[in-house]
Amino acid sequence: WGTDLPWQHEDTDFMLVVIPDSLKAKEPDSYYYMKNALLFKPPKGLASQMVLSSTLQIERSRVQIHKNILQQALVKCGCFQWVFSPLPWQRRVMVAGIEARKGSRPGSPSWVVMSASTNRYFTEYSTSWRTR
Repeated sequence: WGTDLPWQHEDTDFMLVVIPDSLKAKEPDSYYYMKNALLFKPPKGLASQMVLSSTLQIERSRVQIHKNILQQALVKCGCFQWVFSPLPWQRRVMVAGIEARKGSRPGSPSWVVMSASTNRYFTEYSTSWRTR
C-alpha cells in the first residue's frame, strides 16, 4: 500500500477488514501487512478489526461471533463494555485479580499472578508474579 491509502482517510475513523481465506492461504502475513499499513502509515493511525471470511461463515455460533466482533470493534473505538454502579470515579474502587497455578509435574514451579487497577477508570493497572 505504501503511504497512499485507497480511500478518503480524512473521513475514516475505523475499518472492518474481512480477509478472504484464499488470501490468508496464499499470503500468510497479509494480516500483519494490512494491520501495519492501517496503524502506522501516514497520515494517521486507523483503528481496525480484522476477520477471516471463514469465521463469518460458521453457522452454529453466528450470533455469538457477530456479537464478539462488534464488542471488539467498540472497545477499539473507546467504548466500555461494562461499568460499576455507581460509576467508579464517584467512589474509590479497585478491581483485583489473582491467578494461582500449581505445577503439574513433581518439582515444576507453582505460579501466583496478581493484577489490580490503579486508576478510577480501570485503564491503568499493576501486575506482579511469583514462582515457587
